[in-house]
Amino acid sequence: MIRANIVDANSPAIAEALKALDRYLKASQAQDVPLDTWVGPPLTFTAAARPGLEADVLEAMKMSLR
Repeated sequence: MIRANIVDANSPAIAEALKALDRYLKASQAQDVPLDTWVGPPLTFTAAARPGLEADVLEAMKMSLR
């Protein structure tokens, strides 16, 4: 979505989400459990997402990684 300019790579919320995803993936790899069966910590974001697609994408991320 960033490459296609659908969301802004400079958005604080998007940058925070990418860092959170990186931490989440690293934590799952440290557990040596398949990602589709591992239940990690809930994703929390402090940066406010822009209304619309950006907010929807971040909410979907949180819901899918519970």
